[in-house]
Amino acid sequence: MFFTEEVRKRFHMATACTALMGLHGLSHADSVTISGIVDAGIRYDSGAINGSYTRLESGQMIASRLTFSGEESLGSGWKAGFVLESGFSPDTGLGHANPPGPGTPSHFLSFGRTAAVALGNDRSGYLSIGRQYTPLWAATGSPTADPFAAAWLGGVNTLYSTTVRASNSIAYTYGYGSHALLRPAPAQGLGLAAMYGLPEYGIHAPNQSGQQLGFNASYGAGSFWIAYGFHQIKGSNASINASVPENNFPVVRQQTLAASYQLSNTRFFIGMNTGKSYAHTANALKRRNWYVGLTHTITPQHLVRLMYGTTDDQSTSNSDYRSFQIGYQYHLSKRSMLYTAWGVIDNNDFSNKTFSASAGTYVKGSAPKSFIAGVRHNF
Repeated sequence: MFFTEEVRKRFHMATACTALMGLHGLSHADSVTISGIVDAGIRYDSGAINGSYTRLESGQMIASRLTFSGEESLGSGWKAGFVLESGFSPDTGLGHANPPGPGTPSHFLSFGRTAAVALGNDRSGYLSIGRQYTPLWAATGSPTADPFAAAWLGGVNTLYSTTVRASNSIAYTYGYGSHALLRPAPAQGLGLAAMYGLPEYGIHAPNQSGQQLGFNASYGAGSFWIAYGFHQIKGSNASINASVPENNFPVVRQQTLAASYQLSNTRFFIGMNTGKSYAHTANALKRRNWYVGLTHTITPQHLVRLMYGTTDDQSTSNSDYRSFQIGYQYHLSKRSMLYTAWGVIDNNDFSNKTFSASAGTYVKGSAPKSFIAGVRHNF
């Protein structure tokens, strides 16, 4: 996930940043932020054909990553900014979750999570170019849209049809700041985002294969927040994998509508999502999804999260399922926390859905269960 907390260690001295990164050009930035997450824990999966699985894993609550971001004032309110974000696994020390390369890269500092540069101002918005999170994801995976922020055991990502990132993209954002789509849709005020992703898959690919476009709109006022997001891919397959384009057709379209409301120490969530591929095949994507959830702050140190949702598969495969997730976190400090979560998926006779990163093989009609516990540190 890309939603880090606003706890960062700033390096304002240009020489310190230059020594750390070996990039002389950074010495001219007004501020450079080096931030990230280190997350590791234990995972237990059950319900598979071969029994249960227990293992040590990275990013049980949220993917570990290292983020470099900078901002320079250009005068008259104009700013230039950049974001570089790389994933890694604390359990092995190797690079991890750095798409779009095949498999899991064994090298570190591959900026497949985010690599973008932005220019603009806070009054009229920012234009950003590079590999970025989509406007759909900024609304769908936002902490004000999903009680699990699309992390832990997956949150809405277990149910929804979504596209997380787009390469070769140009985006306009309003309300996000100079770091643009590194951040979720703003919790307060108006947020707007629009994106176009150029195909750029080579001369042998169809002309529009891999083309992406999307937009969102969000608004938060006091305790209330609402957002809508849309995303379209041309030539993607039914699993919505934009890095494996087929041709100009089918066209995959996804939509999300989400809202939340804060009442005392509890925030209530509700959301709906659709995914459809306009393909003339028996297994064409056609799904409707919804969920309800909440977060409850017991004390400033103790937080509980709940979510229940369903997926209605309207294609010929009829792979319906329901998901329940519960999580708890204990804050040791502003930057460190302990966490645990448990979830179960109730599949119908045509579905074998599992939680994100589950181990094992699951038959149709099974009821996968997953448990995680670990520690997370933000820096």
